[in-house]
Amino acid sequence: MKMKKLALVLVLPILFFMLLQAVIAADYSIEKVTVNGMEAGSEKMALELGTNVQVDVLVKGLGAAKDAKVKAWIAGYEYDDVYAETDIFDIKNGIKYRKELTLELPRDLSVVEGHEYTLHVEVKDRNTYLESTYTVYLEAPRHSVVVQDVLIRPSTMVDAGRTIGVQARLENFGEMKEKDIRIEAYFPQFGVSGIAYVDSLDAFEDEDTSAGSSFIMLTIPVDLPSGDYQLKVKAVYSRGHEEVETTRMIYVKGRDSNDVYAEEVAKESIVSIAAGKELVFGQPNEVKVVVANFGSEKKEYTVEVETSGMSSVLPSKLSLMPDSSGEFAVSIVPSVEGLQQVVLTVKDGDVVIKEMNYNVNAVKQEEKKQYSVSSFKGLFKGDNAKYALYALIGVLAVALIIAVVAGTRPDY
Repeated sequence: MKMKKLALVLVLPILFFMLLQAVIAADYSIEKVTVNGMEAGSEKMALELGTNVQVDVLVKGLGAAKDAKVKAWIAGYEYDDVYAETDIFDIKNGIKYRKELTLELPRDLSVVEGHEYTLHVEVKDRNTYLESTYTVYLEAPRHSVVVQDVLIRPSTMVDAGRTIGVQARLENFGEMKEKDIRIEAYFPQFGVSGIAYVDSLDAFEDEDTSAGSSFIMLTIPVDLPSGDYQLKVKAVYSRGHEEVETTRMIYVKGRDSNDVYAEEVAKESIVSIAAGKELVFGQPNEVKVVVANFGSEKKEYTVEVETSGMSSVLPSKLSLMPDSSGEFAVSIVPSVEGLQQVVLTVKDGDVVIKEMNYNVNAVKQEEKKQYSVSSFKGLFKGDNAKYALYALIGVLAVALIIAVVAGTRPDY
């Protein structure tokens, strides 16, 4: 008798809970589900990977429900569930609601282990949950090549007149192996184009389903104005019956009016920079910058120095009349040893007329002396000694000839 009472005590809460769920679940029902216009039921529906699937759910209100939501989803994708859901809405008794959802089926959803997946359609609110399931048959399209990536070298920002390299990275998500894929890269705005080929791409989930083309070299016209330009990359495959295209943006720094003006200003001056490749660490090193004004007006020149150490320029400004010249004395004191970069910029007013960017080696004074002596001694070792002797004899011979000619030249 005690066992019966105990069993009754355990069963009654379960029955009460089931009854409560049945009462609560009566607030709405899933009347109908269509997938791409096909009514979902016991029969399987074929869906193609890489497409958008339209799922329509008809919900009928059997009572009142607050903050309801409809969701459709397919599990089994490696990176996340494939799902779509509506915003929340209220359900009223005796009202039907049609909710549209769009599932984006990934191209790379695996069908190796089987083509059959379960489509879940659920309606839920704050307290209840209702679900229907349907079997769908997923398959890859026969032909489906996509441009996964476009590599641009050296950059997506380029000067007019320069050349860029374009490489297309392709992947095959179709059932068929593709051969002789033609890749075309082109600028539709100014007609520059180039072509490359990818020999073959295996079918989806085989070994070689992706490959990159060789770089296509495209030269930007030298007279192109500055601005953003479309670079299109198109892959044509399946014997020319299929194609896919993508677009990248390229910024071209063209020859605008300021560039032309700067070139004209630079033509009126000549700049000579005498810079060595070796500096003494921690000490002033002088660089001569000579400027000549061949214009028709007075000009004012300046020199700017970029270096990791200290620097100074004398004079700070050089004023030159037409057909005259002058020089700057640039002092550079390296603050670190070893290779470093020095940039010298000469300006006529605000216009850059010459820029010199070079690498120098900063060494200690002792190392420089040792290097100079050892280099001089090296001239007299092995074959160098022979060549040095020939050079010395040549210099003496030239000096003797000059002396003889000078001594026998008549006076005027």
